[in-house]
Formats: sequence, C-alpha cells, structure tokens
Amino acid sequence: MKRRNGYTLVEVLISMMLTAVMVGAVFSVAITGQQSGNKVDRHVIANQYSRHLSEALAAYVVDANSYTTANNALIAGPASTTPGTASWAINGTLGEDGRSVVDSMGAVWALTPGNHILTGYLPLWFEGAPYNATISYLVTAKAVGGVGVANQAQVHINWTEP
Repeated sequence: MKRRNGYTLVEVLISMMLTAVMVGAVFSVAITGQQSGNKVDRHVIANQYSRHLSEALAAYVVDANSYTTANNALIAGPASTTPGTASWAINGTLGEDGRSVVDSMGAVWALTPGNHILTGYLPLWFEGAPYNATISYLVTAKAVGGVGVANQAQVHINWTEP
C-alpha cells in the first residue's frame, strides 16, 4: 500500500481549531488592554479637572463680604470678566469647552459652606452619556489653631463606567 503525502481531514480540523483558540486569546488580551487604557485615561482626566478646580478655588479665599478696599473701591474677584466689578461666584464662569459653569447653589460666593455641584465644568463628552460625570465640591468650616475659622473644600468627581 502506498503512503500518501499530506494531512488527513481530522488533522486539518484540529489545527484550525487550535489556531482559532490562539487568535481568540490574542484578541481578548488586546481588547482588555484597550479597555483598561481607556479607563485609566478617564481617571487621569478626572484627576486633572479635580486639581484644576482645587487650584481655582484657592483664588476665592477672600471673604465674600470683602469686596471693597479702604476707599470703597471694588476688588475684582477671580471670576470677574469686566474690570471694576466684583465676582466671587464660580457660577457663570466658562468651563473648559466654553460652556457656562452653573453652580447648584446659584450665584453665591464660591466658598459658601455646603455642597456645590457644577455643570458645564467638565467636557461635554464626559458629562453626557454614557459616563454622566459630575464634579462637586463640599465646603466646610475648619478651626484654625484657635485663631479663627477657615473654609476647606473637598472636590469629588463621579461617573459611571459603561
């Protein structure tokens, strides 16, 4: 009996099955890596906006009632867009993508004690679906070494992962 060169149908099917399993594993690892990278990117963006808001709030340390100097000249707040006007509210400032920032507490001093939820501060793609991200900050009064009271702000960003 002559021996024929080549592979049997069973050998071909087994090799195709093993190849499919290996290709599937490679694609699974690649997709998982991409999803993890995107998740890390969102965490980095959230940290950047949180830090940016913390730095912006540091400019609001002046008391809400100290809008004038000794000669009753107006002190322009950090949110002032018109010279000679005092604006110590974060409400109405421009967010990163040019939208107007809206504070849930209204046009109050940015460091008014309470929970401030901001819309328009984060990029629209992050605030909208599917992430529905929100940025807020909680202002609380903290005693400062028996000298007085200072306001402290804690920034929080929340979003949902699809």
